[in-house]
Amino acid sequence: VLLQQADLVVRLFQSEAAGKITILRLIQIGFLLSALALLIAGGVLVHRSLLRPLSELRQAADRLGQQDLAGQVNVAGPEEIASLAGAFEAMRASLQSAQGELIQLNESLERRVAQRTLELEALHEVSREISSQLDLDEVLASITDKARLLLSADVASLCLLEQGASWLNLQALSGEGGAVIGSRVGAEADFVGSVLSSRLASV
Repeated sequence: VLLQQADLVVRLFQSEAAGKITILRLIQIGFLLSALALLIAGGVLVHRSLLRPLSELRQAADRLGQQDLAGQVNVAGPEEIASLAGAFEAMRASLQSAQGELIQLNESLERRVAQRTLELEALHEVSREISSQLDLDEVLASITDKARLLLSADVASLCLLEQGASWLNLQALSGEGGAVIGSRVGAEADFVGSVLSSRLASV
């Protein structure tokens, strides 16, 4: 009888111990799953807050390196990354402004070179005509034509100051003749007065 009771007690202890071991294992599995969940959540958080903004900054730097200045650098993230993104954006805006100014200067220079080339060609033609013919009216007419073309004007006229400095006389006209009324302008006119006072040609 004692042996049966002892055996029963041992079996009860074994059953209780096995139950506790099972509970401990379940607790361990729960802790492990919780740790894995925290690790995954931490990885996602780090990716969103650090890795993704850093990747976007790298892409922005690549675009700047390829001289693609159209897209703004707008990266959200921690304060340090946001500050770095702001510096990138300021640099991009500065480069874009400088690039625009260079393009405008280049276009302006090209226009000035083209205009200067036209002026030199016109002067060359006028000098050639002067040396090849002695008719003053034809030379003045050629000069007036060249001036109208260079100024992209509809009408151009050439007036010479009469001896005695009191009248401007129309000597040559290029363009629509109806745009000019009369062939003489008196010295009392404001335009004539400015020419007479400066003793220089006026355009």
